[in-house]
Amino acid sequence: PPGTAALVVTLADNSATLRLAVGQQFLVDLGSTVDWSVTIADQGIVRRVPGLLVIRGAQGIYAALAPGTTILSAIGSPVCTSGACPQFRIAFSITIVVG
Repeated sequence: PPGTAALVVTLADNSATLRLAVGQQFLVDLGSTVDWSVTIADQGIVRRVPGLLVIRGAQGIYAALAPGTTILSAIGSPVCTSGACPQFRIAFSITIVVG
């Protein structure tokens, strides 16, 4: 089905190394308790697949494009619906090796 990937990266994978083949896809699902901003250090190696709807709380499906090593990092900021906002952030990162 559209918007699915066999491999799922979650908060439990923080600081892990993910090994992929070129063309392989994975879902980043860090949850919806905070607002996540995801960054890929080298988008020539791994890039988000545009235009795919993903499950609620997921940050997107990403594809391995070329051999190499890059870092996927994410910063989670609190979702503020009122005037008072907690001052914390959550850091997440994985190393991705595409072979």
